[in-house]
Amino acid sequence: MNRLKIVYVLIIMFFAANAFSYNGMNTNKFILHKNNAELILQQQKKSNVLLGFNKNTDIECKTNNASINLRKAADSELNGEDCYLCSFYKDYISAKKNYELTAGEISGNKLFLNKIDMQNSNSDELDSVRSTILDTKSTIVKLERKKDEINSEIKYLIGQIRENSVSDKPYYIENNDCEKLSVNFKGVQFKLENTISISGTEVGKYKGEVNRVIVFNNKSGVDIKGNGYVVFGYKNPQARMPESRPQPIYIIKEPSKDQAENKRLYSANQEAAMAPSKTDVSKGKGNVYYIDNLLLKSNGKNQRYKIDNKSAEVRVRNVVYPYMNLKVFKEVSYIKKFDAGNASYNIHMGDEFYNNVDVDIKDGRIFLYGGENRNFVVSKSHDINFKKEEGFFDKKKAIMDGYKITISNIYNEKLSLHIVERIPVSTDERVTVRDITVENKSGNNLLENGVCSIKAKGELKCNIHVNPDATQNLIVKYKIVYDSDIYKIRY
Repeated sequence: MNRLKIVYVLIIMFFAANAFSYNGMNTNKFILHKNNAELILQQQKKSNVLLGFNKNTDIECKTNNASINLRKAADSELNGEDCYLCSFYKDYISAKKNYELTAGEISGNKLFLNKIDMQNSNSDELDSVRSTILDTKSTIVKLERKKDEINSEIKYLIGQIRENSVSDKPYYIENNDCEKLSVNFKGVQFKLENTISISGTEVGKYKGEVNRVIVFNNKSGVDIKGNGYVVFGYKNPQARMPESRPQPIYIIKEPSKDQAENKRLYSANQEAAMAPSKTDVSKGKGNVYYIDNLLLKSNGKNQRYKIDNKSAEVRVRNVVYPYMNLKVFKEVSYIKKFDAGNASYNIHMGDEFYNNVDVDIKDGRIFLYGGENRNFVVSKSHDINFKKEEGFFDKKKAIMDGYKITISNIYNEKLSLHIVERIPVSTDERVTVRDITVENKSGNNLLENGVCSIKAKGELKCNIHVNPDATQNLIVKYKIVYDSDIYKIRY
């Protein structure tokens, strides 16, 4: 029975310690979503609580219509407070007092010096007077230097406060008769971050690890401490570079005679239509993460909390999309381990690190694009003999077209490269694309020997190997056949 009483007392002491662990401001709960933070504070009635350096807050009593005020703190009130910016503010107040005292000493010495000069302006100066003048001038120089140093300290301290808060003065919540306060303010940012780590940097397959963390940054001026949850949005990362887009063929109608004068505007509209559109963290439902024992100081520094990590089979290859960009990138891909959410992605490859990289999610696989591989030089030219034919195959028209891609390896080792290009695709049954060939400079058909293949929506993919200091060419040719009554096509 005595043991049960002891355990019961310990439990009460534990909850009591946690209930008033933050300067009388028990943060039983916090909620973070977007750039907004909400603190739910359990309070003793008629208590003044230090909020922090943020006057732009919405405060509401959850239990009644009690009067709640937000007031600027007196300098002496902070002596017993413990918050990140409080120490800077206390030093700032102390430095301001020292500055004023030093400025007063300088003024006093200058007045004394002027008084001596006036008394001895019409008489020969005694040695003692001369010595006093020199000593006073020396004292003024030292005090001026001290004042400048104090002023630099003041600028640093107020700079730290302003950089990491909304207000440069601390504020108290004056609570008359409310037991549960809701305080809303801005200035807390957070994001999900995924980092894939592998041991090597070269092309190949690796055993890797994917780590997911929450990154917080608090510049609200309010320290956050307690238990709560974070709500993330469902914004998928944008693929800025990798997504392969088809190259459609558009039929352009011939303008009628009464439209001839608007031909320039008509063409512009057609062009526009073709534009390619020690804290514990646990996962809740959907986009919610629960966090216990969070201490988020308003210091403007990133704080990372690990959520999860999983192993992954990782593929690394060199890839280029000549129709968008002639740079060769290191592509790192693996089967998706976490919901995309609004996470940013990093790559850690051996000694190399790439943050906030371009990402694409396709068929359940994550594709990340890290640093540029400068061992390749890629160019693309439209030097294929363009040819147009009319009136064949029962009133058909045809265009023979194509392009050439040149890849040079300037490294001293053999390198592999994955190339993604495109062939025009028809958007109308009266238009067909025929006789597609992809050849090297020796005339070998790379579509037949498996080096290249054409996927859905005209996506052309090739995997080549280039010897040291060597160059390879990919010569792509195709024929577009369309009905002769079609005025014009564009692709």
